[in-house]
Amino acid sequence: MKSRNTKISRIACLCAVAAATALPSSPSVADDVSAFWKEASPILNVRYRLETVDQDGFADDALANTIRARVGFKTGEAYGFSLLADGEFVTHIGDEDYNSIENGQTAFPVVADPDSAELNRLQISYRPNAQAGIVLGRQRINLGNQRFVGAVGFRQNEQTYDAVRLDGSPHEKVDVSYIYANQVNRIFGAGNPRETFEGDIHLLDATVKAAEGVKVRGYYYNIDLDDAVAVSTATFGARVDGAYKTVNGAKLMASAELASQSDVGDNPNDVDLLYAAASFGAGKGRISGWAGFESLEGDGTTGFSTPLATLHKFNGFADAFLTTPADGLEDYYVKGVVKFGDISFAENVVLGLWAHKFQSQNSGADLGSEFDVKLGASFKERFGAELKYASYDGEDGPASRDKLWFALSAKY
Repeated sequence: MKSRNTKISRIACLCAVAAATALPSSPSVADDVSAFWKEASPILNVRYRLETVDQDGFADDALANTIRARVGFKTGEAYGFSLLADGEFVTHIGDEDYNSIENGQTAFPVVADPDSAELNRLQISYRPNAQAGIVLGRQRINLGNQRFVGAVGFRQNEQTYDAVRLDGSPHEKVDVSYIYANQVNRIFGAGNPRETFEGDIHLLDATVKAAEGVKVRGYYYNIDLDDAVAVSTATFGARVDGAYKTVNGAKLMASAELASQSDVGDNPNDVDLLYAAASFGAGKGRISGWAGFESLEGDGTTGFSTPLATLHKFNGFADAFLTTPADGLEDYYVKGVVKFGDISFAENVVLGLWAHKFQSQNSGADLGSEFDVKLGASFKERFGAELKYASYDGEDGPASRDKLWFALSAKY
């Protein structure tokens, strides 16, 4: 497997060549070209996080103090072109009393935030008008709710893609995206054996505003991986989201999604699996609540796979189900959110509560339950704080665990 850093020069060359050949060279465009740099702005994003893990099967708890910095810049726009570049730097503070995947501390539970210093993004964008755009290079990609394709923004080292992305709006109510990627730069950091996925990845996503408050989204994701053939799959699906405001100011919300997955490439498994999800919610003022379920089918040998997803967003914050069990997974959950707004010196204070009940999709076996809580706030727009707690009781599922996070962030 090639290191992600061995491809940095190739990405840089592609971006530089594209910029140099596309920008006009006549003297009359000098002012526009200078705006490319005069309107440039820095990128600075710093996050400190404390994470603890108390997990059955380990005599010692994990305690990780890590800090992440993203540093870079974004240019202004000239003739529709702009350039963005940033590096990502992650380091631990104090003792490494946790298994970062690469530090060898296997006596502790996993906290997947290894030390790393690497190129995070290097991309050139071209937007000739408001209806179309192209992005070439290493970039962040989030599609839909990130159930199938995301940047894994919760972890300190985010997931990026070496890709070309085409976005278009052929109609005012239709948005279409096509992405081809040949490398996924995963969360484990440069130098880790699992740092990348390489292969041929085709992602097609389309959203239609079908009616007032109703969106229909269809997608086809063909993920053919050279170094993870067991999760090389093609997924075809559709999702509907709707919201309705009542005469008394309340809001009703509903969503439904269905997808089918089959094997592609050199996958040795005969995959024919379904994904289904639905949720119903209501809210008024500062309070809202949801009830829903998610089902990932399993055939006893293989579970429905989502190798590019932002997995922390789904099936509980404790990350007990980062891969779907061979017998599948059903997740029944309720969620409540209270938006307190501005309190004293804090702004946008939000409290979220979740309760999950898990079972095997195939056999109905009890896979445990989980309770999650999240409290977040911002300060002066550029600063933020977050406190999260997750408690998973495994029953016949994965090992029980309790996790706690505290994070402080600043951005420019």
